[in-house]
Amino acid sequence: MMEGGPACNRVEPVSLRFGTNSYLDAVEATGGDTSPAAIRDAIIGHSFETPASPNTYTAAGYPIRDSFITQVQRIDGKLKWAVLKTIPAIPNSGYYTREAAKVYMRP
Repeated sequence: MMEGGPACNRVEPVSLRFGTNSYLDAVEATGGDTSPAAIRDAIIGHSFETPASPNTYTAAGYPIRDSFITQVQRIDGKLKWAVLKTIPAIPNSGYYTREAAKVYMRP
C-alpha cells in the first residue's frame, strides 16, 4: 500500500481490477462457460485480494470490499488522495441499501 492511501491513487484502477479479477476467476471456475447464470453462480462467495482491499460477494451477488473516506492533500508536492478512515467490508449494491447504511453508521 502506498503511504497515505491504497496502492492505487485513483478509483478507476481499483474498480477495474475488482471487476476484471471477478470475471476472469468466474470464467476459470466455470471451465469457460460465460453464460450469465454460470458466472453469477461462480462469483457468489468468491474471495480474492486487490492492493486496496480484500473482496468477496454476498449470496445476493453484491460485492463486499473496504471503502475509504478520503481527502485530497498535497503529499510530496503532488495532490493525492489521503485516506482518513477505512471502513472495512462494505456491501456495495451500486445503490443505497439499508444493509450498507447500517455498516456506514457503525462507529
